[in-house]
Amino acid sequence: MRKVFVAIAILAVVAGCVWWFYGREKSQEFSYQLVAVEKGDIVSLVSATGTINPVETVDVGTQVSGRIDKLYADYNDHVTKGQLVATLDRSLLENAVLDAESSLQKSRAQYIQAEQDYKRVKYLVEQKVKSNSELDQAKASYEVAKWNLKSQESNLSRAKLNLSYASIFSPMDGIVIARNVNAGQTVAANFSAPVLFQIAKDLSKMQILANVDEGDVGQIKEGQQVKFTVQSYPDRTFMGKVKQVRLLPTTVQNVVNYSVVVEVENPGNVLLPGMTATVDFITAKAEQVLKVPNGVLRFKATTKMMETFRKRLAQRRGENGAEKGGALRNGNNGRRGEGSPLGGSLNGNGMAKKINLLWYLDKKGELQATPVRLGATDGQMTEIRSDKIYEGMMVIKGVLEGESEGVTNPFQPTRRGPGPGPGGPPRGM
Repeated sequence: MRKVFVAIAILAVVAGCVWWFYGREKSQEFSYQLVAVEKGDIVSLVSATGTINPVETVDVGTQVSGRIDKLYADYNDHVTKGQLVATLDRSLLENAVLDAESSLQKSRAQYIQAEQDYKRVKYLVEQKVKSNSELDQAKASYEVAKWNLKSQESNLSRAKLNLSYASIFSPMDGIVIARNVNAGQTVAANFSAPVLFQIAKDLSKMQILANVDEGDVGQIKEGQQVKFTVQSYPDRTFMGKVKQVRLLPTTVQNVVNYSVVVEVENPGNVLLPGMTATVDFITAKAEQVLKVPNGVLRFKATTKMMETFRKRLAQRRGENGAEKGGALRNGNNGRRGEGSPLGGSLNGNGMAKKINLLWYLDKKGELQATPVRLGATDGQMTEIRSDKIYEGMMVIKGVLEGESEGVTNPFQPTRRGPGPGPGGPPRGM
């Protein structure tokens, strides 16, 4: 009797192993990670960083060297066009005007003397008293005195102009955003004009200079909507519009970027010059469309899934029809010949152009695949278009761990069973 029980136990173990190898293998085709097709908005973005600046700024400098005598404007002051903002020490400049006036008077006297000498010598030559060489010499002295007089007049005009430069006026209405000098400081204008003030015309309108990578700049167009944030207001989103895509590239560490100008309204002047903005360019927008996680579109079917799918195609269409339709290969990268039920034009890589395969379980729990056309994407979700896809439909995102290679751990429990119908709760998640 004991031998009978032992034999029965052995048969039970063998039967269990046979069931595990065959029955479990058969059910593996239903062990998938499923997600539901959603409906909502998708906004495709290109991200970049940039600096906020006033639309128009003017550097107010001095064209003459000297010591700053007085300052009449400071940071954040509102100034008007023609308003006096600073003066230089006028002592040296006034002395230069006096010297120029003295030189002019001297040159004028020399000119008068040379003119009289020239006229007298000319008369004596006509009377045969003086020679022609003496006339030429007198004429040359007269011409030199005349041009020297004009030179001194120009020097006096320049000295007076330099004296006027000692008073510095605002060139426009605006706000002082920078003051680079203090009273008593000496500025030198020998090589370049020193900047005393920087004035912004209007802070109610600002612009962002954003650096966009060469791989993304092709998607940026004038007039596109832009949203951005700044660190000072992390919970607030500002809006703007692309004004210009500048053609001059900048290369930093072999990375090519292009400057994109974004015009921004600044009500309340909350945006300050120099702030760093995190910019999102809205390159595409789709409202109330069907969408799935990008992982669904990257899913590749296992060999067992492909075999199961081909068998079911053959059963429905017959062996000859399946051969004409062409063999469907693994995943979304399979080639399809003419007459394939999955259709779609192929590019050089055998990938359907803007078309992906979406794998799902039908109402009977059988494995199915359908081509879908891709639309806008935000990097996480992608719009899909197909007559067979609807909101709430369960699609395959992956195969449960251990089953992609057809090998499972008999001691590890898995969720399996008939697949849910469309709209049913996801399993394996």
